[in-house]
Amino acid sequence: MEKHIVVIGAGVAGLSAASYLARNGYRVTVVEKHSLPGGLCTSWKRGGYTIDYCIHWLMGSREVTPFYSLWQELGAFTNADGSPVEIVNFDQFTTIGLSNGDSLCLSSNL
Repeated sequence: MEKHIVVIGAGVAGLSAASYLARNGYRVTVVEKHSLPGGLCTSWKRGGYTIDYCIHWLMGSREVTPFYSLWQELGAFTNADGSPVEIVNFDQFTTIGLSNGDSLCLSSNL
């Protein structure tokens, strides 16, 4: 009997899980509350402008990380035309300004 799995949410995690499950022989249904898939990886147009509400950091985009091969297998690093996606990795993830005037810098390679 074929196993059927329901994935709740069509964001990056839900679509990745659904894709991986389908590639491994499961029948998958994805349920999403919004009219478009993508979760935090969506954009919209307003007043002639495109607003990019996309994720700004993808865990596992460096070749040395455990997630890298999974993203490659799912096609996350390939454009629709087959060309590679340009991945830009920064040493510093973000800087947080503290109330006392100090800054806390978070590294991207934790």
